[in-house]
Formats: sequence, structure tokens, C-alpha cells
Amino acid sequence: MQKSKGEKSGNHAYSQREQGALAQTLSGQLAFYQRLQQTLVTLPPFIGRASEVQEICELLQVAGLRLCTITGAAGVGKTRLALKVAAQMQSAFADGVCYVPLASLQAPEFLLSALFQALDVRMHGDSPLLTQLQKFLYGKHIVLVLDNFEHLLSAAPLLIDLLQSCPKLKLLVTSRVALHIQGEHEYLLTPLAVDDLTKLTDVEVVIQNPAVAFFLQKVYTLKPHFQVDPADATTIAEICVRLEGVPLALELAASRLKHLSLQALLVRLTRRLEVVDEIQSDGPLIHQQTLRTTLSWSYQLLPFDAQQLFMWSAVFVGGFTLASYEVFVRLLHSSLDVLQGLTLLVEHNLLYRSDQDSAEPRFQMLEIVREYGMELLAASGELEQAQRAYILCYRDLVKKVSPMLRGRQQGYWLNVLEQERYNLQAIIQWLLARQQEEDHRLALQFTAELDALWLLRGYAGEGRSFLEQALAKSYTHPDDELLALQGSAYYVAGAIALWQMDNTAATYFFTQGLQCFRALHHTARIASSLKYLAVIENDLGEFAQADATFEESLHLYRAVDDKQGMISMLMTRVITLFFRGAFEQVHVFGTEGLALLQATGDVWRAAVIELYLGWVKYYQGAAEDGYASIEKCIETFRQLGNLSFLPEALTVMAGIIARRSPTELEHASALLEESLALGRKAESSEDIARAMLAQGRLAMLQNNQAKAVALYTECVYMLAEGRAIAAKVRWILATAIEGLGVCALREGDVGRCATLFGCADTVRTVHGQRTPIGMDQMRYEQIMTEMRTRLGKRRFAHYLAEGRQMTPMQAVSTPIERASERTSQKAARRHSINDIEPLTSEPAAPVLLTEREREILRLLAAGRTNKEIAQHLVISASTVNVHVQSLYNKLGVSSRSAATNYALEHHLL
Repeated sequence: MQKSKGEKSGNHAYSQREQGALAQTLSGQLAFYQRLQQTLVTLPPFIGRASEVQEICELLQVAGLRLCTITGAAGVGKTRLALKVAAQMQSAFADGVCYVPLASLQAPEFLLSALFQALDVRMHGDSPLLTQLQKFLYGKHIVLVLDNFEHLLSAAPLLIDLLQSCPKLKLLVTSRVALHIQGEHEYLLTPLAVDDLTKLTDVEVVIQNPAVAFFLQKVYTLKPHFQVDPADATTIAEICVRLEGVPLALELAASRLKHLSLQALLVRLTRRLEVVDEIQSDGPLIHQQTLRTTLSWSYQLLPFDAQQLFMWSAVFVGGFTLASYEVFVRLLHSSLDVLQGLTLLVEHNLLYRSDQDSAEPRFQMLEIVREYGMELLAASGELEQAQRAYILCYRDLVKKVSPMLRGRQQGYWLNVLEQERYNLQAIIQWLLARQQEEDHRLALQFTAELDALWLLRGYAGEGRSFLEQALAKSYTHPDDELLALQGSAYYVAGAIALWQMDNTAATYFFTQGLQCFRALHHTARIASSLKYLAVIENDLGEFAQADATFEESLHLYRAVDDKQGMISMLMTRVITLFFRGAFEQVHVFGTEGLALLQATGDVWRAAVIELYLGWVKYYQGAAEDGYASIEKCIETFRQLGNLSFLPEALTVMAGIIARRSPTELEHASALLEESLALGRKAESSEDIARAMLAQGRLAMLQNNQAKAVALYTECVYMLAEGRAIAAKVRWILATAIEGLGVCALREGDVGRCATLFGCADTVRTVHGQRTPIGMDQMRYEQIMTEMRTRLGKRRFAHYLAEGRQMTPMQAVSTPIERASERTSQKAARRHSINDIEPLTSEPAAPVLLTEREREILRLLAAGRTNKEIAQHLVISASTVNVHVQSLYNKLGVSSRSAATNYALEHHLL
């Protein structure tokens, strides 16, 4: 029976919903890989693999099976199958599933970096990356989906190391060939079934065949009103059989129906299969030859000029703009009509437009098609020439963009760099994998000149990794050119390490760079290095030395009349002096910096200085003037698309708004959510902690003390656990500890409040200087007076002194107060404050919670729903439910409010 138009439309809509659900399920794992997401949009929906999905899901749940490798021909659907399995296995593993695309990696040595990026883990310290990864994955019940491993086979032993050291880890790998390592279970994925398809006569039965359904989905995207009659069903069945059910072959063949009838397509396809029959089957899989033949058929339909452009375009990893490709072709000394050729490639579905609404055309290629193009390019002998032109094209682009990053078009040019990030990654990886010294120099040049991308768009970890690799390969023949490149690379690496609050590494990088610049007598760069070394000295509390180094740097800038350098120095002085509380000096240096900026058009640095001047106005009692200044700064940062200071400005603005009127708390909350999201995107502990601190204060204003405690505690853990405390975050940490003290005071725990205030005072004070940032001095004195009155001078001094000897982690996590203290204090409120007696009872035995349970308890106390907790921790909602029930059982409660109260009373947060 013939299918109606309405039924066909409904079927197509259902498939789109299915694909959308899959994309939504995996959005957390795919956030760092937008290129793959864009590619998936162009692929047909998931069809015909239900049994394979079930089988692999069952294999992953077999206790003794740790590694499953999906093998099969190119284009057979390994990636799509792995994504479907990943979507269905989220709830089966406590720590979820993490997808790691590997197709763009140039060499096996980059595998660890890809794993760190996909898992959202920051590299740190000097320990080997493998050791850091093993430590992170140890005890985690998680599946890593490693997609397209076939070109990284020499790295397979690393997988054995991970499996042996991480007992709950499982791996799902896709590869065109098996890995041939111990414990591997190979799952061979064959094409969609087409057995006996040509013998079927019923249209309804034919269109239910997986290969036919797959083919028709593509046809419906081209011809939404396409009708399948019995003659068409027979022809379609023949096409699918001739193409052996290979998904990519079916897709490409279906795309020809824009210009050909079904019958004409079948005739042409028949000729191509006759050619295939003449090729010896000496490849690893006959299906691989079939797919290559299908791609060859599409390629040979093109005129010569388009074939040439197709081959060349294969070197681009992340797509390309029309303008970039025209530069690339000119560098190859070709006069081909680029626009006409690319248009033809789009019509033949070998390229696709990824920016339909953009004025600047951008073209992309399915990865498997790009690989085929690379084979053709290598066979033509033009691969090296094309890759060189590719590198020169992007070297010219980076040189063009760099000077544009200080003006009003900063946001536009940052977008340009970010859009080309995958191409830039591929170029740097390719250069690092080469043996020639000139390539290593180019790698240094690229990584150093991309400092704006690494620092202003949240790719600091990636940039630092590339810089360290490039520097490690660049120690031969240290001529002046190489010294200059090395100095620049060390400088940028130092800036990234400083941003990451890794002062040890930052000191090393800046010192090494300083040596290079001194050897070259490069005064301006010497001044820049000294400036950042002064920042580190300031972070360490060595204020006198920092001030002297700052002055030396400024003197050198002035000696060579480097106005941009002087502006940068003045901006840095404004920031460091602000967090010391030296507001008068902030005003002096800020005013001088703004005067210099008037002639430069550098609106970003002007906005940064205005931000801190506005913050000073707030602390000096002119809150509304400060509000107006900061509001303008936020508008500027948004226009520029610069993320580096926007989260800070949003948080300061939210604090001013929250204190202005209770009716504006919702507005303040929205600004803080935006700030927190930006901080997480940029992987900035400082921005995240600052936003959480402000959210804690907002929760106190809303009388949600449980949420405030959770936020303050998480803030302390983020800034104080396992690291030295940088000057720029001391005020955040101290204010969070004071916030916990206020919460304790509200609960009647006066002794704990005094202990926490003592600890906060130590954090605030470095070498005799005490930062006032984050404090309301009048309110602070009121709290101190209240504690002294309620405890008595002797007990108050005891608790305060005890807190001053504690680290932040000790103060927050150790139950200092005794179980009977609250009873004594309640009695004290009814009687004379001089009746308070020393505490003698022992602390209650703590409830033993796992690290994950404590993490979930903090989020519960912060008011997060189970669904929000699952999204935050990137685990399934069902897993969160299991943890919550376990918490309830351990704590002996039956509700989230009771769990929060118990945790607060027993200091489990």
C-alpha cells in the first residue's frame, strides 16, 4: 500500500526529534567540540542499529569486559553507533559517559591532552600527565568513548595503563582496525542489512528495511513531498543493494537526486560497480574499497578545476571561509575560480555551508570525505605544497588579527580566531610533529601570537600545553630570531600560568623569558617581564620588592617611550593596589592611565581601569557613581566580546544592586548566574569563587542560610585546597570564611564565629598589610563587639587566637565547637553573659561520607534540584537519586531540608 504524504512527513519529523534528543543528551560531553556537533546536524538520523546498540550496552555491563572496540569500514556508522550507546549508558555508570573525538589529532602524543580536555581536567604541577589522569580517573565509574582511534594505534598501550590503574573505568573505542591489545573485545560493525531486499515487492515492507529507510531520510530532506510507488521501491532496493548498505555511500547517492532521477542514478551506479569489480580486493576490508569507490564516483563527476579545489580543501580541519580559501589558492599560485568551484562542491555535497545566515560564507567537509580528499592529495604529490600554503594562510591571518585586538572591533576579531581554532590546533600539532627546526620555530610563533585566544576566550590550558611543547622542541641554534620567539612564548606561558594562579610556573616562565629579552637588549619586553614578576611578588606579599620591580618596569617603558607598555603597567598597578586597599594610589595611577589611553583607542584597557575606579567609589561611599561607571564597563566588555574582566564586573554590579533594594534581588541573581557561567567557561577559579561568594551573600539577604553555607564552603574549598593563596583572591577567601562565621553566629555558635573570624583575619593580613576588600567595616565591628559581649573577653580572645593559627581548610572542616556549647550559649542569653563556662563535652562522632556524597550534600544545601545536580556533575539523574538516598540513610533523615539542617549542625558541609 502506498504511504500517504502525511505519514511520510510524520516519519521524517520523528527522526528529527530522535536526533535532537540524542544531541541534547550528549551536550555536556560535546561542549568542547562544536565542530563535531555541526557535522552531526548534517548526518542522517540514527536508523537500523537497535540490536547493535543493545548488544554493546550489554557488553559494557559485563563485569570482566573493560575494553570494547567497534571496528568496521569507513562510513559504516561507527561514530553514530557509539554516540547512541553513550546516550543510553549515561544512567548505567555512576560518573557517566565522556565522549572523546580523536579524528583531528595529528599524532599519538596528543592523546593525553585530548583526554584532559574532554574530561574538563586542568593539567597542573610537574607530575607526568598520565599519572595525573590516572589519579583523576581512579575510583570513577565511567565510560570513555574514544572515537576514531585508527591513526593512534601506537598509543594503545596507554589504554592498558589506564585500565590497570583505574578499576572502574571502561573504554568504548571506534577504529577501522582492532587495537590488538590485551583484554580487547572486538565488535565488527557491518553495513545496514540488504539481504534479499530486491526480492521484496510490498512497498511497506521495502521502506521498513534499515538501508532503505536510511536512504529515504536523505531523499526526504531534499524532496519533502517525495512519493514512493512500487516502481520506485524496486529501484531504491536495487540502489541500496548495489551500495551494500554502507550509510555514507547511501547518503552520497541520495544527494544525486537533486539532479538525477532514481533510474538515472541506478544506471550510473551500475557503471561504477563494474569498475569496482576490476579492482583487486587487497585492502583490509572490501567495504572500505566500496566506500572509496563511492567517493571516487562523486569526485569524478566533477570537472577538473573542482576536483583540484576539492583535494586542496581537504587540508582544512575546521572548515574555512571563502576569503581564507582564496588566499590559500593564491599562495598555491593558482588562478582557479574559487567561488564557482566551491559552489559546485556544495552542490555535489562534498562540502556544505555551515553559516547559512552569515554574510561571510564558511564551508565544511564531512570528516570521512576530508580523509578521502587527503588520500587524493597525497597521491597527487601536492600534499606538502598544500600544507605549506595552509600554514602560510593562517600565519597571515594571525598577523592580520593581532593588532586589531586592542580596538573597538576586538570582539569581532576574537570571534574570527575562535572560529578558526580547529585549523589553528591542527597546524600547531602538525608543526610540532615535524622534525625540521623551521617548523618548530613556526609552532613557537603561532602559539605565542595566539595569546588573545588562549587568555580572552577561555582556552588557557590548551594554549599552555602547546607553548610548553613548542618550547621543548626549540633549543637548537639559539640565534636572535629564535631567542625572540622563545622569549615571546615564555612570556605568554607565564601570563597563562599567572592567570591559572600557578605562581611557581609563572615565575619560571617569566624568568626564562626575561633572560631571552636581556640577551636581545629588548627594553620593552624586559619591562613587560618585570611587570609580571612584580605581580607575583605582590601575590606572595612581598610588597616592598613588588613596588620596586614595578617602578623599574615603568622606568624602562618610559625610557623607550612605549605608551602601550606604560598603559599596561598602570592598569596592572591599579589592580594590585586596589586589592591592597590603597585606594588613593589606585586613583592616581588610574587617572594617569586613562589620560594616556585617550589617544590610543584602546577601549578595553580603559574599561578595566574604569571598573576598578568605580569599585573604589563604591567602597568610599559613592555607590551610585560606582554603579554608573561599572555599568559602562559591562557594556564595553559585552561589545568587545572579551570574557577576561566581564565576570568580575558583573559580580561587582550584582553586589551594588543587591544592597540597593530588596526588589532588585532577582536582577542581581541573574547577573551572578551569568558571571558564574562565564567563569566556568573560562575555567577561572577566581571568577567562579567570586560569583559564588556573591551568591552566598545574596542567599543571606534572602534568609536562605543553608544555601549560603554551601556556597561559602565550596568557595573556600576551591581557593584554599592544595594551593598557595594568591593576593588577588585573598579577599574572596577571607570574606567567604567571614560569611560562614556570620552563619554560625545566626545559629548561636558564637565560638565558631570567632574562630572563623580569626582565620579570616590571618588570610586578610600579609606582612602587616590588611586588605579591606569584601568587608563592611561598620558591620564587621558590630559583629566583633557582639561576640566579645556574648563570650566574654577571655573566651573571645581564645577562640580568635585559635582561628588565627588555622589554615582555611582546617577552620572550615574541623568541628571546633563542642556539642554542649549551643546549650551553654542559649542559657547565657537568658542569664548574664559572665555565666558562660568553658566547654568540657566531647564532639559527636562524625558521619562518614564519601567525597561524592559531600559534593552532592553541598549542592542539596544550595537548593539545587536532583536534575540540576546531575547536570552540574555530568552524571545521570538516577545516579544522583541513588547518592541522595544513601545520604538520607547515613544521616537518618527523610527530606532534603532535614539533611541540610543535620549537615549544618554537624558541620558536614
